[in-house]
Amino acid sequence: MSDSNSYDNHAKVYNVTRILTPEYTLDLKKYEAYSPLFLSTTFALTYGLSFAAISSVVVHTALFHGEEIWIRLRAPHGSLDDVHTKMMRKYKPAPTWWYLAILVVCIALTMAMIYM
Repeated sequence: MSDSNSYDNHAKVYNVTRILTPEYTLDLKKYEAYSPLFLSTTFALTYGLSFAAISSVVVHTALFHGEEIWIRLRAPHGSLDDVHTKMMRKYKPAPTWWYLAILVVCIALTMAMIYM
């Protein structure tokens, strides 16, 4: 099977509501009475490869850039600035209240969209 669904032991789409309590926690007795979870091949491969991809990014970063990260973490602030940081020093930094105002506006818009 090549899709992203999970199935019960009768090859029907898994009905998660049949194994949950009213508090949305797993009821083990209902799970055992209903069916174990069967994953399609595509779903299982996608799930596994996603974990592999995340792990490979962390390992790659540690192996190829770990020394530079370590040097920059241990250096005093401002002593190892790159060319971009040096170029940006000629501009006045944005005040903190500006970032806080943008945050408040974004939260308000998000809440308005949720409750519409």
